[in-house]
Amino acid sequence: MAPWTSMICRLALSPLRREPQHVSEMVSQLLFGELVLLLGASGNWARVRSLADDYEGWTALSALAPFEGSQTVPCRTSALLFSVEDTLSGRSLYIPAGSFLPQGISAGETFCWGHATFRLADVLPEAPACRFPAACLFLGAPYLWGGKTVLGVDCSGLVQVASRITGTALPRDASEQALAGHTVAYPDCRCNDLAFFRSDDGRIVHVGIVGNDYSLVHASGSVRLDKLTPEGILRADTGEISHTLAFIKRLQT
Repeated sequence: MAPWTSMICRLALSPLRREPQHVSEMVSQLLFGELVLLLGASGNWARVRSLADDYEGWTALSALAPFEGSQTVPCRTSALLFSVEDTLSGRSLYIPAGSFLPQGISAGETFCWGHATFRLADVLPEAPACRFPAACLFLGAPYLWGGKTVLGVDCSGLVQVASRITGTALPRDASEQALAGHTVAYPDCRCNDLAFFRSDDGRIVHVGIVGNDYSLVHASGSVRLDKLTPEGILRADTGEISHTLAFIKRLQT
């Protein structure tokens, strides 16, 4: 298959790894219906660039199918978990939030992703209006480096997916997300702002979403609610500051 071919993730999710081997670090995940460009191949592995966020990595070639349709697949999902049926095998796939479906698809209708045909089994609930309540749907999810689902998610993955299902596209990593929007002072922050946190040497290493009354939803050990202070994150369980606040950003949408 020639490089630069458009392909689509046909599984519920597929790990995106730093190197073409299963023991390599997972840097992100491709979700169902996510379009990628094939940049190269090595054995059973494909080097791809996601068209959703331009992130690159290696994924199993078997997780992908050729895609010859439109490059725009804008329908973002809202449920934490919903079901589609592979009409060839009759098996159900349970699809995480942030996956992609054709625009206007309804429960019971079929659609083709690549060379596979699926039937949407569930009615998709309305998406939360804002990223903070969307992120709160993940509360209790375990922390997973590179994860983007309720079965495991990292801090920037939580922010990216919560933003995606409410209609805003953000980059994958916290350091890149920090370039979006404009800075607001701590006393003026409001629900749905993004709070970024720095290491001792000034690098952006963590991100969370501000709620009402300076609450903060973020992924640290698990997806949890803590308190945002001018110094950083005040953990509800220990009363200690766990992360140092760098700045707060407000996005346009």
